[in-house]
Amino acid sequence: MKHSLFLILLFVSSVICAQDKEDIPQIPNIPNVPKMEQHKGVIQKVFFAMQGDARYVAYQVKWKEQEIIIVDMMGGVPKEKGEKIEFMSMVMKMPDFAGGGAPRSILQFTVIPDVDKLLKDKK
Repeated sequence: MKHSLFLILLFVSSVICAQDKEDIPQIPNIPNVPKMEQHKGVIQKVFFAMQGDARYVAYQVKWKEQEIIIVDMMGGVPKEKGEKIEFMSMVMKMPDFAGGGAPRSILQFTVIPDVDKLLKDKK
């Protein structure tokens, strides 16, 4: 499990550091590594909260005929309803903690950071 978390962090950091969208690395489908896919959608609703200087930003989008929430881990200035957004899905296989015999998977969604904007904000 520690190795999977490390690989996820490595992938997310490489996405942030990529200069062009074509530079974003694709992780091969390796056992025990989350399966990741890139998607595009249109923001239907924006969620924003603050506590002190900490921010929470998330968006509701339509994905495969389902309404989902994607989290912006960078917590930047929120996008607006109607804007297009790039995000990734991750499917992580989990061990059978309950002892029922059936393994389960968790599906998560996160925003793919806008690298150009991040670099511009640093200056």
